[in-house]
Amino acid sequence: TGVQLEVGDHATDFEHRSYGQELALCQRYFQVLGGSNGTYDSMATGSCASSTVAYVPHRLITTMRSTPSFTLSGAASDFRYTKGSDHEAIALALDQAGANMVAIRVTTSSTSADAATRLFNINTTGAFQFSAEL
Repeated sequence: TGVQLEVGDHATDFEHRSYGQELALCQRYFQVLGGSNGTYDSMATGSCASSTVAYVPHRLITTMRSTPSFTLSGAASDFRYTKGSDHEAIALALDQAGANMVAIRVTTSSTSADAATRLFNINTTGAFQFSAEL
C-alpha cells in the first residue's frame, strides 16, 4: 500500500482516499445485487403488468460509467416473487437500463395484473451482476 505510479518526471503528493470513495469509484464499473447476504435477500419491489409478467425496478448504488450489461448469477429457480405467497420465477431478464436505474422483467407462472410484488433470492447463488467496464 501507499504506492502511486505516475507518468512524467515530477512526482505529486500521494492522493489518500477513504474506503467509501474507492468503493464508489469501483461501483461505477461493476455492481452485484444479492448473492452474498444469504437466503431471502430482498432484491427489489415492483408491479405485475399481466398474469405472467412483473417488472421490478432497482436504483443502482452509484451512478455507473455507462448503461450496464446484465448477467444473472445462478438460475431463475434461485429467485422467488411474492403474490400473497412465495412463487418461483420462470425467467429473469434485463428489461430497461440506464446509468442510474435498471428494471428486471420477471416471467411468472401466475400473478395478478396491477398487483405489487417483491423479488428476492432464496440462496447465495442468486444474484444480478451489472457491468459497465471499459
